[in-house]
Amino acid sequence: LSFNSPAGAAAHGQGLVSRSTGQSAGRGAAASTGGNAGRAARGSVAASLKDKPSLVLEGDEINTDITAPAAVVALGLMYLKTEDAFISSQLQLPDTLVMLDQVRPDIQLLRACCKGLVAWSQIEPTEAYVHAQMPLAVRTRLLVPGANGQPPSLANAAVLTNSMNASSDAEIEELISLRQTYLHVSAGAALAVAFKYAGSHHAPAANLLKKILT
Repeated sequence: LSFNSPAGAAAHGQGLVSRSTGQSAGRGAAASTGGNAGRAARGSVAASLKDKPSLVLEGDEINTDITAPAAVVALGLMYLKTEDAFISSQLQLPDTLVMLDQVRPDIQLLRACCKGLVAWSQIEPTEAYVHAQMPLAVRTRLLVPGANGQPPSLANAAVLTNSMNASSDAEIEELISLRQTYLHVSAGAALAVAFKYAGSHHAPAANLLKKILT
């Protein structure tokens, strides 16, 4: 198609938008999850990620303490309701405690929330939805069936986090990590539910939020 024709100009414009969106996604994913700035992206994206402040000595790794909160929110809003599998996977929290310890609790909350904003149709006002957002380490340790075989519940998990005992420093640190992740991911999932059902007078959503908050 000729660029001078309307169809050619439109196709060229769509290509520019697609490339720009892809670069933004790559920049946002790298800024939210970390890694080496030089390997995280190519060209102008890599150059922007390699910029360092003049007053702080930093290495080649992306400083996610600075970049992650804004990058996560940007990805969530940029891909709102798109159901984009790649972006959802970038916002998905790691499943092991070792990897979870590399993600600040407040960023865990943002990633749980913004993953829901991207996968909008998957947001449900149910405990099962909140459970599904939990990393595997939390699900296997805290979200266990009740005494009579009832499905895992938020109430049972809250009781379990308060009743678990730790006998060593390592177990204490593990328990703290489990509790922090459980609380922050629950809050992030609740925020996603609140965004979806805001102003709807949806009773199940209201009841779920009350249960999480209390």
